[in-house]
Amino acid sequence: QLFQYNPRPHSKFWQNRDYSDALSVAPPAFVATGWFDIFLECSLRDYEAMVQAQGPGQSRLLVGHWHHLESIGPGAFSVLLRSSLDFLQRRTGIAPQEKAET
Repeated sequence: QLFQYNPRPHSKFWQNRDYSDALSVAPPAFVATGWFDIFLECSLRDYEAMVQAQGPGQSRLLVGHWHHLESIGPGAFSVLLRSSLDFLQRRTGIAPQEKAET
């Protein structure tokens, strides 16, 4: 936890990692977190900032019933993968190509 070692929000450490000025021109984002994730609060705050900067519908939020490390397990990962691909397909208009039969 980096913030544990440098908790001052106005320090140079965090200023170098602040991209909030770019929110209005950022591409749509898929934000995924879990109800028990250590980054839940930050993820919700980031998503809310994107919606305020870009309007609703530009980004998507998914909150699952997992904690941070569980998101790489087979159950959560399949939900995350399916949801993020669906979001990207709808945002880009690019559908997956069908496999050619041989």
